[in-house]
Amino acid sequence: MAPFGRLRHSFLIASFFVCALGVAASVPTERVQAHGKEKHVGKKAQPPELPASLATKTATGLPFDLDIGDGFTGLIDSTGQTKSLTDFRGRHVLLFFGYANCEAICSAALPDMARAVEFIGVDPDILTPVMITVDPDRDQPELMGMALAKIDSRLYGLTGSKDALADARKAFQVETEKVGTDWFGKPIFSHGSFIYLIGPDGKLQTLMPPVLGPKGLARIVKTYL
Repeated sequence: MAPFGRLRHSFLIASFFVCALGVAASVPTERVQAHGKEKHVGKKAQPPELPASLATKTATGLPFDLDIGDGFTGLIDSTGQTKSLTDFRGRHVLLFFGYANCEAICSAALPDMARAVEFIGVDPDILTPVMITVDPDRDQPELMGMALAKIDSRLYGLTGSKDALADARKAFQVETEKVGTDWFGKPIFSHGSFIYLIGPDGKLQTLMPPVLGPKGLARIVKTYL
């Protein structure tokens, strides 16, 4: 397996949280006068600037070895229809592995994916943001669809049998693990954190971290459309 295949995606999630905390801790402050006293007011954090190599990148191939093969097969959407990656041929797909009730990285990545489609200004039939669940017990088709619709109506959810989901994770080299429960006794999962861009031919074009914000994602994705 190539070096990329040996990366643990769950470790990357922790790294992104550490980075996010570091950014928050380093937000500059400005001093203002209020009633004769000096006070500090935090400036609103801005999305990170993209390196020029990413912002201007064109589809010239992947800088790593990751063959997704058939991607995913035999999954189920919110209406109960069976879906495979081949059903998305002719369109681009923004793909993320998560779960609809996740209050961690998913709560940022999923709406950012949908808003990126909005910023680019294309129809979801041209660029579809898709989530493959890592929590099939709670992400039953109809419930998953309702939860994603509350985030954004453009989001397309997929669930399925444990075997079909495991095959999808294997294709994208995603690892997932239940790491505990929240205050309400609901499971918490660590899982892959990359956002994958798949082309109309079903081939992986690139992947992106979930910390770029919708405009950052849009700037990169537009170079592939």
